[in-house]
Amino acid sequence: VGVYEQIESLPAAPAIRRGVAETAAKLSQRGVEIVAYEPFAMKEIWTLYMQIFYAEGLSDIRDQLRGSIVDWRTRSYLRLAQLPSLSRPSISAMASVIGQRRIGETMAHLQRPILSAKQNVRLLMQVQDFRRRFQQNLSEQGIDALIGPPAPIAAFYHGDFYANYALMYNGVYNVLGVPAGVGHVTQVRPEEQTPRSSGRDAVDQSMARNEAGSAGLPVGVQVISTRWRDDVVLALL
Repeated sequence: VGVYEQIESLPAAPAIRRGVAETAAKLSQRGVEIVAYEPFAMKEIWTLYMQIFYAEGLSDIRDQLRGSIVDWRTRSYLRLAQLPSLSRPSISAMASVIGQRRIGETMAHLQRPILSAKQNVRLLMQVQDFRRRFQQNLSEQGIDALIGPPAPIAAFYHGDFYANYALMYNGVYNVLGVPAGVGHVTQVRPEEQTPRSSGRDAVDQSMARNEAGSAGLPVGVQVISTRWRDDVVLALL
């Protein structure tokens, strides 16, 4: 079983890392061979996830919402999807200049409001390539399953605009098409709720707000295996 405690591009809170480490130790005590694992191309897969999500400019979502009361967060995503191509590079550059690094990176990878059929096919080909490489990555290391964090923090306040960044930890496995599950292992301790240094980045500030006062919240670990091996995930859970 391969173990990783966080994704470097979006560091996990202390309680999250502890939960993974304690789980790995307990599995080792039960005879499971534990090895350190370097998360596989998480940032690249997250970029691909976002490109696929916005590929048709959210037109299907817009159609489904027609005539409904739309939450302000959803409206923000819809507006982002409609930004003209010419304005996107400058918005990305400006976001980076004012300290919004992650928002700048997201905009840099969403170059067009609506992708062509050819561009969509290329994205889907990338998905298949990542799936093949992920399977090969685990196979070459003799790893049957992974244990890691399900999110960078224990929980987000209801309605937090940046909660979708937790998908960097769990949504990537949807792209890879592998089974995954989450089990409760511990709670956030009082000494672990000290907010991280956030700087000006809005995502980091969101993480810091949500870490403050989080003592007592449940902490889980995520179990991932290879394609069609749901039984391995369930056995470890």
